[in-house]
Amino acid sequence: GEGGAISIEKNPMNSEAHVVVAEMMILMNRTAGKFLKDRRIPAIYRSQPESVSEDARVLDNTNPLYPLQIVKFLRAPRIGLGPDVHKSLGIDVYTQVTSPIRRYADLVMQRQIVSELMEGEPMYTEDELENLYPMIEVGIRDKKTIERNRERYWLYKHLKSLEGTAINGIISSTSGRRIGAYLPDYLFETSVSNGPETQVTEGDHVRLFVTRVDPLRRILTLTLTY
Repeated sequence: GEGGAISIEKNPMNSEAHVVVAEMMILMNRTAGKFLKDRRIPAIYRSQPESVSEDARVLDNTNPLYPLQIVKFLRAPRIGLGPDVHKSLGIDVYTQVTSPIRRYADLVMQRQIVSELMEGEPMYTEDELENLYPMIEVGIRDKKTIERNRERYWLYKHLKSLEGTAINGIISSTSGRRIGAYLPDYLFETSVSNGPETQVTEGDHVRLFVTRVDPLRRILTLTLTY
């Protein structure tokens, strides 16, 4: 922002442009997976054989706490050398080839396909992929951790500039000594102290006083002001 100020905007994930791009990527990854499976080419597949819970289907997506509710039903995909269904996406086979710049596994799968088409044989054997993909997964996990920490740092850096002011929150949980608070303007859940006189219920819209923020130590202290 102007003068070095940090500005945060929500990026809608359900815009027409985003949906079109996402669906085309799913189509491409499914097509690549089918190509590899039909030709028995060693490949790294992503699958999700568990069905989506019926409880997830009845959630109200207009509820401001919907992002927190739906994530509880999401299952991490399985990664391996055997093709299987991906029920969350509703497809029979799935690999990933659409982001070779940011995912090394996508580049490996592109090499497999190009090598098969150009040379008549894949670049990697099944044994080579079996040794390779666990290391790829470690890299993916590390990358996700770095991304989360980076996003949280800049969020906290922004909230640091709001110390001494109040922001909007929605009570997301009230169990134990801490109260869960969802910050809808930042799509972020945190916690506030649960004092003996605190009387709130899940779904309550509240105002939260930004008491203290330390981005480097990842400390965020919010106080209920109601």
